[in-house]
Amino acid sequence: MGLLQIRFHYDGFNELRQSYQSEIDAIGAKAAATANAMTSQTGDEDRGGQAPSDEPFVYEPRPNKTRARGLVKTATYAGRRAQAADDVLTRAVLGGGA
Repeated sequence: MGLLQIRFHYDGFNELRQSYQSEIDAIGAKAAATANAMTSQTGDEDRGGQAPSDEPFVYEPRPNKTRARGLVKTATYAGRRAQAADDVLTRAVLGGGA
C-alpha cells in the first residue's frame, strides 16, 4: 500500500480568496452607511473636535497578499459614543435596523 500525496495549489487558493474584495467592499460600505444613518449628526466639537459633517463610521478596504478584507470602524468621537451607548455599528452589521 503506497502513500497518497496531495499537493495544495496555494497561489490559486489565495487568488480565489482575493477575488471577493468587491463584494466585501459593497457589504462594508453598506454597513457603514446604515450605521451613519442610525446616528444623529449633531457633532461634538467640545470633546472630540470633529465637525458635524464628519461621518461617525467609515469603511476601509484592507486586502493583503492572501485574502480580501475590510474594516468598518468608528471615525469620530460621536461614532465611538454612539457605539458604546447604543451598539449602532453592531446593529448595522448584524441587521438590527434603525
